[in-house]
Amino acid sequence: MRLRKTEIINMLNEDEITNILAKYLERKGFIIVQKLNCKQKGIDLVVENSKGIKTFIEIKGETSSRTDSSRYGQPFGRSQIWSHISDCFMKTLKNMSESNNPKNLFGMAFPFNHESILMKIKPYTDKLGITVFLVSSESIKIC
Repeated sequence: MRLRKTEIINMLNEDEITNILAKYLERKGFIIVQKLNCKQKGIDLVVENSKGIKTFIEIKGETSSRTDSSRYGQPFGRSQIWSHISDCFMKTLKNMSESNNPKNLFGMAFPFNHESILMKIKPYTDKLGITVFLVSSESIKIC
């Protein structure tokens, strides 16, 4: 199924979600320590609150960020969404296990079209203290 141009414009890639979330967190008083784009390796977004506590956030988009990709502008299917959530969850767990500061916090950010699958692991992200952000161009929901 091909999307119309207006539908493609409304789809957020990883870099766009990173930028939207970073601006939102800055407005909430956080300092941006690190903000990577999709071509860079490492933790996508690191922010610090006024008490010096850092939050490490892994981010996924709803379409490819690479303009040369055949997936660019195309929505990810259910299996790709599942794969994104799994990958992001595992990276977050790895970051947690490698953290040398017990005060560090961790999060994951996704577009809203990931919500139904995310809710299946919500009890576990809650138990682990992982904040989940759902991001659109109009709003951010913290789960």
